[in-house]
Amino acid sequence: MHPKSALTSLLLVAAVQGHGQSLGAVQGAVIIGRPLDIVVQSPGATGDDTGAQCVQADVRYGEMRLSPSDVSVTVERDAARGAGVLRVRSRLPVNEPFVTVELRVGCPMRFARAYTLLADVEPVDIAQAPGTKAGGDPAGAPAAVPADAPAPRAEPNPAVQQELATLRAEQQRLLLAVESLNRELTAARSARGDGILYALAGVIVGLLGTLLWLLRRRPAPVAPVPTAPWWAAPAERGGGADAPPAPVPSPAAEVMAAIHSATAAEPTAATTGSSAPVMGDHMAGLEVSEAGASVFQEVPIALLDIAALHELWERVDFFESLGQATDAVAALRAFVLAHPRASEAPYLRWWALARKHGLDTRSPQATYEQHYQRLLAVADTADGVEADPGLLHALTRGWPGDAARATLEAALASQPGDPAAPLQVRTLAAFDDLIVLHGVLDLLPVLAQAPLAPSAAPAGSSAATAVAAASVLDFELPDITDLPPTPTATPTPAPPAAGTAPSDGALDFDWSGWQPPASNAPPPR
Repeated sequence: MHPKSALTSLLLVAAVQGHGQSLGAVQGAVIIGRPLDIVVQSPGATGDDTGAQCVQADVRYGEMRLSPSDVSVTVERDAARGAGVLRVRSRLPVNEPFVTVELRVGCPMRFARAYTLLADVEPVDIAQAPGTKAGGDPAGAPAAVPADAPAPRAEPNPAVQQELATLRAEQQRLLLAVESLNRELTAARSARGDGILYALAGVIVGLLGTLLWLLRRRPAPVAPVPTAPWWAAPAERGGGADAPPAPVPSPAAEVMAAIHSATAAEPTAATTGSSAPVMGDHMAGLEVSEAGASVFQEVPIALLDIAALHELWERVDFFESLGQATDAVAALRAFVLAHPRASEAPYLRWWALARKHGLDTRSPQATYEQHYQRLLAVADTADGVEADPGLLHALTRGWPGDAARATLEAALASQPGDPAAPLQVRTLAAFDDLIVLHGVLDLLPVLAQAPLAPSAAPAGSSAATAVAAASVLDFELPDITDLPPTPTATPTPAPPAAGTAPSDGALDFDWSGWQPPASNAPPPR
């Protein structure tokens, strides 16, 4: 089928369907307190079951939307006019002054129109007297008794009549405004539908034209002509004096020939026993050592310097005591960059210190993830070494020997995620405990070598007893609560006896003559 014929047929069908699915005016009154029952003119309605299935209605009482089960739409035939009508009824009575009805007709292509209706108040009839019949005679009066004179007719109130007239005029004005809005809305929807249809038709025509242009410009298949590589000599290309000139190879053919030659040279390199690929200087650093290898390379583990770690911990404590958190963070960062992956402790303390003082926590986190190739998992708990029973048992068994020192150093240098690491509770508090215990091990030999006396003496001897007495500070503090508050003269201590030898280095404080200060002394600050 020709594209123009197809487009013309499509537009004609759309125009016919749009005309057949038009909706007319609404007939019927909307009364508050009664179910909705209106009739809408529809020239395209046929009155059969198929037409009824292609009609849908949405009814709203004010802002409340009725359930589809409470709304029924039937297609009827108006015998007087010879056209179809749509009858919309609801089960629930109208309880709002505004009723909105939206109708959608058509199965292949839907046509929708919305109606806004104003509900009227149900008219009230003047009730008859309860004791009168329809003929006006009293129900129980005898026939001989004449009827009472009719009561004078009440004159209508002019103010009420004027207000009713104003309300009716306002109602008519609102109905006209709603009807005009419905017409404008219907026109806008039809115009929008036509615009979309025209745009779709234009796109289809453009696609068909593009396809036709591509079919016309497709070149005819040409048999491939074998060509020799560009570096081959004219004699090797099979060309002699009488031979026709060989075609000039294109740049794409030259590149493909170079790729084929490089592929053919790979087995030769493999037979020589060399595993390194042959490449030029311009490709240095682009080789891949293993197929599927990750582009992220782990940072090599530096050797842990225990003395430098102790010094770092003391410097950070000193900076924190002075309130210089920035200097403490700088010291931790410098250590981490100088000793990557030597210990996880400075990484954790760097992050914790930055978080505590409101500094940048992204830098320690990024450094940790770059060095260890894993996410930084910081535990909120403050568990120490006591929470790791395996490490605690190993330290207790080897304390205070070299086995305990080796366990501490291995725990400090252990890597996160290693199941064989001696430290499994990887918290900052646990690393602090390890550093403190290692410092205690360093102090034990110093304390053991400290002299207790100037000369060595066997245990239990009098010299040893004298040395022990000389290394004790003797403080004599008698009870001073019963002393009088007034100061007295300090007695002069008596000279030592001639036969008493002074003790070697003993400090004897005599507080027997001390008096408390007077009550008028200023209180201590």
